[in-house]
Amino acid sequence: MVRGHTQQKVHPGMSSSQNRKTAHYGAVTGLRTTTDGMHLLSSGSDSRLRLWDIDSGCNTLVNFEAMRLQTSKPLQLAVTDDPSLVFIPCMSSIKAYNTWSGTTFQTFRGHYDHVNCCYYNSQDQELYTGSNDRQILVWSPSTPALTEMEDDDKRQEGFAADEDNWSD
Repeated sequence: MVRGHTQQKVHPGMSSSQNRKTAHYGAVTGLRTTTDGMHLLSSGSDSRLRLWDIDSGCNTLVNFEAMRLQTSKPLQLAVTDDPSLVFIPCMSSIKAYNTWSGTTFQTFRGHYDHVNCCYYNSQDQELYTGSNDRQILVWSPSTPALTEMEDDDKRQEGFAADEDNWSD
């Protein structure tokens, strides 16, 4: 076991106790940096998501749309590589927010219990989510070929409804 001294880095935006800001009105439940390392996202038991500028230590004041977060345990957030979207577990769904405007981009529903974690795989452009329902779901964008196959299936269903099932 290696022992050494660890120093707490004093952030430029937090140089004195008088300059300290409250990150959340309750416990901080999740942290995630953007892939470029320029910003930090934090979630809190106050059901708020905040975007922080790492260089200055300041809240960027992005007004993320309303969300309802679990408050009893930590949450794992995910961010796209560019980093235009942040994914956050919101009870039994996952919300994707525009990182810079705070608007809801999409809501993913499919779990039957609270979602605890999410991970974005940039190579496959897939979102993986884990829940208290003991399931891991994989969310991927629909491809044109898949959409065409789904359309063909719907057309087939339409024809099947018009078929005569009576024997001659």
